[in-house]
Amino acid sequence: MESNELRFKHVGLSSDGALIFCEMDNGKTYAMPLIALDRAEDWNPKAKPKAVNIIHDGYAALVEFDRGVKIDFASDFVLHICEPSYAYYKNKGRAASGVGARIREIRQARGLTLEALAAKCGIAKPNLSRLENDKVTPKAETLNPIAAALNVHPALLVQKHAWTWTLHKFVEWKLSLLWKETAPHSPMASVRALDLVDRFLATRPEHKYARSKLLKYSNPNGSELAGYCLNAAKWAREATAAKTAQDHPKRG
Repeated sequence: MESNELRFKHVGLSSDGALIFCEMDNGKTYAMPLIALDRAEDWNPKAKPKAVNIIHDGYAALVEFDRGVKIDFASDFVLHICEPSYAYYKNKGRAASGVGARIREIRQARGLTLEALAAKCGIAKPNLSRLENDKVTPKAETLNPIAAALNVHPALLVQKHAWTWTLHKFVEWKLSLLWKETAPHSPMASVRALDLVDRFLATRPEHKYARSKLLKYSNPNGSELAGYCLNAAKWAREATAAKTAQDHPKRG
């Protein structure tokens, strides 16, 4: 994360609760409309703000509402709203790697809220939110704990490396289904490429982003004919695992 980021020195609400006054450590004060928080996951238009406090050593603030809702926001979010020329947001190309979208996609596939993932990886929720929205370009030391919390390889979080890792895991899984059981003449099952890909994704939702690529790789001719002969017993176990995953989605 950025090391020269501004911090909050003081925060407060206007008498009608429509504005959040934010004094920064550079001496400037901004009046940010409360409605600017309407994209937060917990936003409730009927809730009324009752307090705002500084958290995370001044790098974020937390608004508490009368309906039990709490919404936090980073210091640079205020600059994004009140000072659009702020260089941190003006240079949109700095976070064009797509890492944030990948993290959000996998987090949602895991059934995790932003708050739950933040707790698991030890990163403050406002910072994680900024990362998911591509407001920062994370370093390896930031990605590693996030990947561990999501139970994926760090390569899967980087868009330009994700397909390589997905293909590796798919081929590894497919080859495991070709291996014979203990019996020398284990029965084999004829499997369509479409079914192969969908069964792989059923228990590995973090790879769903690549479904079309996996289908093209597995069945380049686009034929509906069966394309693989797999160990019938192992294929049946995969069917059971897929049904279990569908009936009981993983929640992290």
